Amino acid sequence: MARPWQPDRRPAPPAARDAAGARTHALGVLQRLASGGGPDQDAEGPPEVTAAELLDERRQALVCLAALIASGASAATCGWAVRRAAATGVSREDVVAVLVAIAPVLGEARIVEAAPRVAMAIGHDVAAAFEAPAPAPAFPPA
Repeated sequence: MARPWQPDRRPAPPAARDAAGARTHALGVLQRLASGGGPDQDAEGPPEVTAAELLDERRQALVCLAALIASGASAATCGWAVRRAAATGVSREDVVAVLVAIAPVLGEARIVEAAPRVAMAIGHDVAAAFEAPAPAPAFPPA
């Protein structure tokens, strides 16, 4: 059975392709993966398909971080992913946004379990934050 998508060369990175070309390429990769083919080279497919062909470095780093958080990776591994992401321009706020974005998928218990690892990875001392005196609550007069 012939594969519906068989480019004769490695596609240009996303920034160099137009939107239609990027869409065609992404759908071709999806078709290949869905039909049981892996992302690496086979007899009929293109040379190795890499994430760089589908996502820019910043998005790759954010997706990697989300996957590591979801899989329960250690604080050290999350720290590596945060450093890698920071090298692409990702901010601490972006890292927290990833945690918030995956919360509906993972569920509250997994996010609460992952939050201290992510906090450690971005250099936030959760324990110290709990030790600091809390400001007195402002209640409206009765």
